[in-house]
Amino acid sequence: MKLVLFLNLDAIKSYQLEIMSGKRKSDFISRPNFVENMKSANVLHIHLLMSTDGGEPYTKKKITMWPFHAIILDLPSYKRFLFENTLLLGLWFSLLKPNWNAYLKEYINGKLFETPLEINNIKVVIHIVGFVFNLPAVASIINHKQYNGEFGCHYCEHPGRTIERKHGSARIYSHSDTNYNLKTSEMYAIYARLAEKSK
Repeated sequence: MKLVLFLNLDAIKSYQLEIMSGKRKSDFISRPNFVENMKSANVLHIHLLMSTDGGEPYTKKKITMWPFHAIILDLPSYKRFLFENTLLLGLWFSLLKPNWNAYLKEYINGKLFETPLEINNIKVVIHIVGFVFNLPAVASIINHKQYNGEFGCHYCEHPGRTIERKHGSARIYSHSDTNYNLKTSEMYAIYARLAEKSK
């Protein structure tokens, strides 16, 4: 991570100046709370967007691989998504899906990047501002049924129904006259405790 930041230090500083001057109003990091961070004279604040997606690299073995990577939002968009600027933060390689409690615990407790980095005598503070996951990864991370399972809707308690398709079946969550309760953060906390007890 230090090397990628070191190689892009000038581009990051330059882009942050553009953001602070108001030239880039539509960027994710042009929001007031991010701009306030950037104005800090003695500290360089870096904002990361993390993502992961699992896959099976081998056809004959049931091994899963989950890379945890991040992009630096303080880079201009044309540099943000370049392979050489992608940060590989971790790699899970196992017969089992990742232990999300172990991996995300440090983030949830705010300790993942608690200690600032030192680059060219500049104190660098890292902020994770969000995560991007596909639906199967979200289901795995929040210990929830997948979108294609009964009660797989993340927003309400609609059970869904199975319909036959040309090549198999599909689960749909159609709009109906029945109003299903919306799921709340309190409900998710209860579901999480129940899932932990059932392991």
